[in-house]
Amino acid sequence: MTLKLGITATSLVLLLLASACGANDDTQSSGAPEQNDTETESPSPDEQEEDDTDAEDDDTDKKQATKQAEVIDTAFLPKELTITAGSTVMWKQTGRQAHSVSSSDGDFDSSPDCSALEPEGCLGEGDSFSHDFDEPGTYDYFCRIHGLPDGTGMTGTVTVKG
Repeated sequence: MTLKLGITATSLVLLLLASACGANDDTQSSGAPEQNDTETESPSPDEQEEDDTDAEDDDTDKKQATKQAEVIDTAFLPKELTITAGSTVMWKQTGRQAHSVSSSDGDFDSSPDCSALEPEGCLGEGDSFSHDFDEPGTYDYFCRIHGLPDGTGMTGTVTVKG
């Protein structure tokens, strides 16, 4: 009878080990679901290869080209973006502080009423703002609360190539 219990205990241990080793591939060693960063799964427009052999495909690519940036607690990430004319930049507010995405030359502004005194007029956590850039050039922008149009503080630049 002791031998039978020993075999049963050993079988149970092996069964538990086999079960642990065969865990779902979507879990980490802690058993928690793996966190996937959706921004890293799909290539950015800069990482995608352009095909100049078909003008129709090229026009479609330009219409669909969207570059994403983050607005975090005191920075735009990335600070400098380079895109092609006809592309869109979408800023996603992921920080907890209020922000704006305001062009230094007045060309675009996510939150014209945004100020430190009126933060309800600003982008809040989870908000986004998009702007289409049709003309080549350099577009400087800033946060109305944390930066200035002269490039001081929380600022960024979009360079649009023809």
